[in-house]
Amino acid sequence: MKKRIALSIVLGVCASLAFAEITIKGAADATVVPLQIVTNEDWDTAYVGAGLGRVGDPQGPKVRLDVAGSFENIVGFRGQVDFFKSTTTSEYLGFGDFVGVWVKPIDWLKFDVGRFNEDILRGKIGDDNWHSYTVDMQGKDAIFHWFNGDVGALIGLTPVEGLYIGLLVPKFAQFSLTKPELDYTSGASDGNSNGDSNRALRVYERIQIGLGYEIQGIGLARAQFVGANGGITSFDFEKRTLSGDAPRFEAAFAFTGVEGLTVDFGLKFWIPIKDWLDPADTWDEAKDEYVKLEKTGTYFKGLQFALGAQYALGDLGIAARVDAKMLENYESDDGNIKYTAPLNLNFHLWPSYNLGFATLGIDFGLEVNGKSKLETPAGSTDGEEDGILIGFGAWLKKSFGSSSIKGGLAYRAGTEYDGQKQNGIFTIPIVFDYSF
Repeated sequence: MKKRIALSIVLGVCASLAFAEITIKGAADATVVPLQIVTNEDWDTAYVGAGLGRVGDPQGPKVRLDVAGSFENIVGFRGQVDFFKSTTTSEYLGFGDFVGVWVKPIDWLKFDVGRFNEDILRGKIGDDNWHSYTVDMQGKDAIFHWFNGDVGALIGLTPVEGLYIGLLVPKFAQFSLTKPELDYTSGASDGNSNGDSNRALRVYERIQIGLGYEIQGIGLARAQFVGANGGITSFDFEKRTLSGDAPRFEAAFAFTGVEGLTVDFGLKFWIPIKDWLDPADTWDEAKDEYVKLEKTGTYFKGLQFALGAQYALGDLGIAARVDAKMLENYESDDGNIKYTAPLNLNFHLWPSYNLGFATLGIDFGLEVNGKSKLETPAGSTDGEEDGILIGFGAWLKKSFGSSSIKGGLAYRAGTEYDGQKQNGIFTIPIVFDYSF
């Protein structure tokens, strides 16, 4: 009976889309680097090279084809196909950032299923990737994370004007109320892991629910909870490297009350966790539950602040971002080991000016890293992560409708950072972006 109902729904959607309005768009982007010079820490050796790729991406040039269709704004689909996706793994064809279907039974309710991205609440300030050649910069998600899922489901509600509520269920296709089928070909060394679980509990732990309200003439307020199967995935005491995840709360406010000005501030707060499940989702047949890790301790991923601003005054544009990560720490259950990750600050400024025939821009980036602290029975020691990164560049961009060519100079200085001297890197990138 359930199969018949599901089949009827699918057939109904297909029948509706047969009469849908179809739109097809395409884009291609590539970066040519005719010259790059890399100097070693003592400036007595230089390496000269050239390359072809994409901005901030080791993969090769990419061509994207976007196809979308809808019927009476009730049901629709959209998909993105990437061509020439990778030059390193021989993957020349694959799905892009989104592919799925949506249904809107009533004006204020929408269902998305598939791989999708919904940026209605996402952070508003981010640059155009010139920082890839100066100092790396946090993306828009560092202000407020968008809804995006790989084979997920999103319920979007707009019950009153200005209010948006989103509920994301990731890994939706793996949802099941029964225990997972074991996969003995991958995962844990004991062969008792199924990778990403299809159990209801594990799907539920990953949910994301957020809301935003547009205050007319003032700005957009947002708040959300982002779930995760929390735990430390790696911790190396000697190298002082710590990585893991945990559920978190986010809040942000984008001020748009002044014409030409946008200021967006976001805060992320991770929930300290103690009771961790095995990150490999190992299933315990005897206990009929997932394996819980013992002697783990308390992990707090810390706080993250992000502030972005951009202002347009005639032909002049000014944009800036500052990000901070702090207070990430770990303490073992017995209290013998306490670790605090270093404070990290990242600042970017990129003004631009429309010259008429083209736009001239300047990029400046600065990152400052503090020291970690490790306390053990042998004593307390500070790490050697502290240092700074400095980069700057200039570019000229010529637009042709929705297409553009952008070229210029970029340099990242060979400063002391993360316990070692960095190479100096001088680059001449030329970025081609074509839309049709």
